[in-house]
Amino acid sequence: MKISIIVPVYNVEKYISKCLNSIKNLDIDYEVIIVNDGSTDNSLEIVNEFASKYDGEIKIITKENGGLSSARNIGILNATGSYLFFLDSDDYIDKLLFESFVKEVISDNVDIGFGNYQYLIDGKLKPNSEAVYRKKISKKENGLVNGLTYGNRYFDKAHNFINTEACFLLIKKVFLTDNNIVFKEGIYHEDTLFTLTCLIVAQKVRYYDSPFYIYRKRDDSIINTRDPKIIEKKIRDKLIIAQELFALKEKHQISLTFIDSLIIELLLTSVMHFKTKSADARQIISGCRRLTIKSKIRVFIYRALSLICF
Repeated sequence: MKISIIVPVYNVEKYISKCLNSIKNLDIDYEVIIVNDGSTDNSLEIVNEFASKYDGEIKIITKENGGLSSARNIGILNATGSYLFFLDSDDYIDKLLFESFVKEVISDNVDIGFGNYQYLIDGKLKPNSEAVYRKKISKKENGLVNGLTYGNRYFDKAHNFINTEACFLLIKKVFLTDNNIVFKEGIYHEDTLFTLTCLIVAQKVRYYDSPFYIYRKRDDSIINTRDPKIIEKKIRDKLIIAQELFALKEKHQISLTFIDSLIIELLLTSVMHFKTKSADARQIISGCRRLTIKSKIRVFIYRALSLICF
């Protein structure tokens, strides 16, 4: 069964070689789809040089700059594999761990396989603190679960709604196409919306305790930006994500702690930052119910804050 490895590329000349070399000679059936998202540095030249020496199946697509979601969506359209993997071009993978992860996911025939990751900080690999929590929960697992059950077990508020990043997933392509799921373009935090949208409808999900993904911590990344315009855009986008998640929640008639908590947190972050009242936000908060004692305590705090904001 073939895997499509989708690599969006934008101005990563310092990192792209490490990324691409990590996916050479994998002992699985796979193709590489590189989407050059309008790079203005030497990234494309490095990619072309890699391709000239690569004897596997590879596609290079160049497009005008449209952002990460746009590049990933182009990759999905051009993928021929049964499963998709999104590899950010400043990161890389551990070959042996990734091969094992892929083979387990294919064997289980899941809609979504969640893997794990390590940080690369100042040239040194460091485990992420979430791995201990996820491993502890996974030991209690008995077989596969649906997406909503998975979300309630793993996306605990105390642990920051961990691992919503799409690059830690191996996801069945037909699952995405059958449910018309793509990355929303033009927003930040696109992975949060994408992953939770998938979980709402997925029937077969499993966590695999395999830290195959090497996540590079960069001071110059969008995550760490201090640009006030980008910060403002990111906060506005949180309101968009909250509204879309609420619409999905209503459509599928679900009320689950991990979704409700995230929706309210996103709303309050946005509304409190801009110090504006929002009738839509008030309506959405009233539609989010709590299911656990922790959530009831949390919602008391949210309600108190909402008296100020709404």
